[in-house]
Amino acid sequence: MIVSRFSKVLLVLITMSMFSFVSDSKYKRYHVKSGIVKYKYEGKSTGTKILYFDNWGMIESQLDKMTVEVYGMTQKTNNLIIIDDKDISLINLTTKIGYKNINQELLTLLEFNNKDLISASEKMMLEAGGKKLENVNFLGKNCNVWLINGIKKYTWKGIPMRIEMNLMGMDIVMSASEIVTDVVVDKSKFEVPSGIKFIEEPEDGFNF
Repeated sequence: MIVSRFSKVLLVLITMSMFSFVSDSKYKRYHVKSGIVKYKYEGKSTGTKILYFDNWGMIESQLDKMTVEVYGMTQKTNNLIIIDDKDISLINLTTKIGYKNINQELLTLLEFNNKDLISASEKMMLEAGGKKLENVNFLGKNCNVWLINGIKKYTWKGIPMRIEMNLMGMDIVMSASEIVTDVVVDKSKFEVPSGIKFIEEPEDGFNF
């Protein structure tokens, strides 16, 4: 089904756009120890995403509720992504089916430069044809802005703040509406809900 493929591609693009690795004395994905970020979707997709993270982003969960309209058809998604260091769990909360995978982007960066991940990440984006634009103030944060493969990404201390893309001629925007940092995040936010059945990921990728 076209709309199902569209939502799957959209989820992959947004999820991979959320990876921005940074480093200090040890591996960190963000320059903030913990936080909660609420997002909203605009354009041809509507809905919300909530990002919870701890341990400088090495532990994270993304609760994604989105409605996509494609060619007059509508599909709703209710997904949970849990990142625990090098492991990723992709969970469809509607079907209660999940897939487990390896965080390949993190492994690539570790191989590329195991000391300075932010430098490695920026160099990789430049080599892939990405361009760093002028910084933008968004929600009171001085954000770095990158344009790569038609996707414009705003980040603050490595945290995704806004993502703009055009997919199949349709504008999709995910932007933060609220952010709180250096807070205690309930550990349950990083746990797999009960009743989830994990299966082997199909060759054509997860089917949400």
